[in-house]
Amino acid sequence: MPDEDEFDHFYRVVAKKTDMLLSCHLPKPLAVSEEENAVQEKFKEMANECIDLLVDAMRRIPAEKRRPLFSVFGELYPVFESVRWTAEGGCAKWWMALQIMEKLEIVRKMVSSACGGTPLDRGTVFARKVDLTGVDGQALAGHGLGSNLSVVIFVLLHNVFSNVKSDIDGMVSASTPY
Repeated sequence: MPDEDEFDHFYRVVAKKTDMLLSCHLPKPLAVSEEENAVQEKFKEMANECIDLLVDAMRRIPAEKRRPLFSVFGELYPVFESVRWTAEGGCAKWWMALQIMEKLEIVRKMVSSACGGTPLDRGTVFARKVDLTGVDGQALAGHGLGSNLSVVIFVLLHNVFSNVKSDIDGMVSASTPY
């Protein structure tokens, strides 16, 4: 597209490739209760907010500082999109909340590095510290949206998201010349 910004082009390509990749793996339809459907909807909403935050952050970073972050964006976007896509299929798991929190911290570090903070070390920023998939075992089974555990998880996830968004707003505002 002739008038398309370099980031918008990159975003469009990454989104299309991610969609193509995810569509190859059809989720197994689950017979879920209303409570479980509500949990899936919360995951979908949170993933959408994270995608919007990631894209908005990249657009707000000056173009000359944005290009080195394309590869980080290219690794973060598919994670948020896969959570959204999995939740749409009714298959999102509790460990995905921890995965979202982990990736939001990387978004914060990405913006910080572009705004004059500590440079992003791609070698260590994506190194998984904990195997998150084991968290989903029996301990969280049967905890619908109204359970104390799900309330705590979604409140924590929302707080992390709000803090990251606030930090990004502050960093971008402070580094943008008037």
